[in-house]
Amino acid sequence: MHGYWSIDLEILHTTATTQRPSFAASLRTVLDTLTAEADQSPDATPAAAADQASTAEQPTVDIPAADR
Repeated sequence: MHGYWSIDLEILHTTATTQRPSFAASLRTVLDTLTAEADQSPDATPAAAADQASTAEQPTVDIPAADR
């Protein structure tokens, strides 16, 4: 669509008129799916999600004693 010093207007027009609407529709589908899944979850409140994230098992990294 662009170079360092120019914009290809034909590509910009194609993207804006042809590709963007289908991309926006795909994003809406994903958002609707995620919203529906969140609505069905028994812990759908933001506080519950924060509690779940804070109590989730955190990955550990084994650092050799010499490097501590």
